[in-house]
Amino acid sequence: MKGQMADLHIRPRSRGLAQLAPLERFQAVYRYAAQRARRGLLSLTFEVTRRCNARCDFCNYWREPRRQESLDLADVVRRLDPVFVVFCGGEPLLRSDIVDIVRRVAMVPGWRYHVLITNGYERGSSATSVKP
Repeated sequence: MKGQMADLHIRPRSRGLAQLAPLERFQAVYRYAAQRARRGLLSLTFEVTRRCNARCDFCNYWREPRRQESLDLADVVRRLDPVFVVFCGGEPLLRSDIVDIVRRVAMVPGWRYHVLITNGYERGSSATSVKP
């Protein structure tokens, strides 16, 4: 897993629209407006795991038994074509194949914004964005 994590780059905060390059900003605004005009899907959230390494008192994911977690999300993203794709769960960075999952979704043609929600415990060995 650590070998794969070398391909990831940590960004503690997501970039807002004002921080994007001019072309990226245009693509983001155009994509959002086009989806709204055709009443398309704006956001798609995937719970990639229910495992978690935090022991929060408001959530019991850490108590649940381990389950099979095979997912092929690229086809879903290709079909629904959302503007935002969010990866969450319990703790997505506990999945040994999270880099591959995000990379496959990022390689689907079209402009989209990817978000990985994490509790931050695995931040030293993992990251929040993937370059395909």
